[in-house]
Amino acid sequence: MSKIDDFKVVKDRMDKAVQFAKEVQDRKHADKFGAKVVITESYLGYYGNSSTHRWGDNIIIEMEKQIAIDFRMIAERMADRMTREAESVRKLAIEEAQMVLEEIVK
Repeated sequence: MSKIDDFKVVKDRMDKAVQFAKEVQDRKHADKFGAKVVITESYLGYYGNSSTHRWGDNIIIEMEKQIAIDFRMIAERMADRMTREAESVRKLAIEEAQMVLEEIVK
């Protein structure tokens, strides 16, 4: 896949993330807003390392509660991160397009 194709995929994902974050931020009634995240797997440590262990049920419950509390901020940070990633991929696509144009001119 070309860098331009990569950019189209990343930009589509970014656009959806930005739209999602905007929808989350636009919810004005905090008492009516709901977001639920359920953690189905939880490990702490290095993947594949024998020292890895599962989180306790109480930690999972508290982490899910904290995610719900911070949901607006998490959505905004996700959109910001994906925007930065899309910009990096866009620059690579521009470089690729310039190389193609230079080949045509030769």
